[in-house]
Amino acid sequence: MRARTCTDAPDGAVDQVACRAARSSRKLYLALGPLLRPRVRHVPDSFKVAIAQMEHDWSRPGASHDALARAKEWVKQAAREKARVLLFSEYFLGDVPVAPLPNEAIKEIQSQARRSRVCVVCGVTRNRVCEAPRQQFLTSVVLGRRGEVVGMVNKSMYYPTERPWFDTAPPGQPVELDGVRVGVLAGLDAAVPGIAQSLVAQGAEVLLVQSSSFSPQERDTNQALAIARAYENTVPVVAVGLVGEFMRRQGMGGSIAVAPRVQRFGVMESPDGVDVLLRLQEEERLAVVELDLRAVRAMRKRFSFQGLSQHEGGE
Repeated sequence: MRARTCTDAPDGAVDQVACRAARSSRKLYLALGPLLRPRVRHVPDSFKVAIAQMEHDWSRPGASHDALARAKEWVKQAAREKARVLLFSEYFLGDVPVAPLPNEAIKEIQSQARRSRVCVVCGVTRNRVCEAPRQQFLTSVVLGRRGEVVGMVNKSMYYPTERPWFDTAPPGQPVELDGVRVGVLAGLDAAVPGIAQSLVAQGAEVLLVQSSSFSPQERDTNQALAIARAYENTVPVVAVGLVGEFMRRQGMGGSIAVAPRVQRFGVMESPDGVDVLLRLQEEERLAVVELDLRAVRAMRKRFSFQGLSQHEGGE
């Protein structure tokens, strides 16, 4: 039997007020329906990262102004390369005064990110949160493609020369950049497996690392840490190195991008180290790498050390 409507009712039996209310409700539903329905999060199958291995000139007067101008140009270049995100190294703006973030320089980066429609992970910058009592951190300001601040990630592990000046911060949370959840680490954060593991456990699909190396041995070590974090967490890792003069020391670059891989044995699969997608030396360069997230997701469904350890822990 067909349900009766206003037009089906016999003469004189139609409640005109009720019909008008029903029609108004339907119009309202059609107008607001798209806003009321749950939004489906778009998850891209690939993620293109631009690595800004930009040269420092810490001690030269006026170097911070020049670094800002070059950083904005590199944001433009990353957009021309169709990168989703641009990753800067630690202290990428040089010796800027300690101030609350975002400071005036990073606000200019925000404006350029908005114009270029590209996400930006700013290198750690000195961040004064409070004057009295003094509270200071080394903070990565993370910008979305509209220039908005989507995250303020504090460095957790300090070098000995940094410890007297900055406060301890707990490990952070992933930030979402263009539909992909990303974990941001700086300096010695990458040397602590638990920090990366926590980010991945919270949903990070990519780890972006800012590393500083001042000897060939330290550069090799930082690259090995990137490889280890990718292997044990079954996620790609992109690490940017520091080049040029930094506090009277010479940064040795060493940016690297790696992705986990598996090897098939008949019907079974086993982890097979990582693929090195990109490795830089000491040159100043903007390099771009595209990560195949679809393949990594499929790999993680079949095997991951985290899933294995959780399964064993549950038993």
